[in-house]
Amino acid sequence: MRAVQKGAISWRPDAELGQYPFTPDQRLRKRQDFDDVFKAGRRSADRLFSVVTAPAKGSCSRLGLVVSKKISKRAVDRNRIKRLIRERFRACDFSPRQRDVVVIARAASRHATANAIWASLDRHWSN
Repeated sequence: MRAVQKGAISWRPDAELGQYPFTPDQRLRKRQDFDDVFKAGRRSADRLFSVVTAPAKGSCSRLGLVVSKKISKRAVDRNRIKRLIRERFRACDFSPRQRDVVVIARAASRHATANAIWASLDRHWSN
């Protein structure tokens, strides 16, 4: 399988076909994991997201999501944002630099299109 180079990261062209699942090993779950990323990570922000990245402690890149009720009272809106972020992360190939990434959604992400969300994440992850 060949990866397509796009900036500092590469994208798997057939990722939309479901060949790259989002496994439990790719999730930040514990508070300590989030705290480690916040403590040692680099921050970038725009109107849709604030993103913190740090070198991965494990063997693969991991994703943590923060989408609070302040963004939207409706769970369906929060879940849509999380689904789009996970989809982009799943399609991303961070190798050889594995990273732990925490994405914090901002209020503007509620009304953003999928393409705007993905473009924003691409800019954050290519730094």
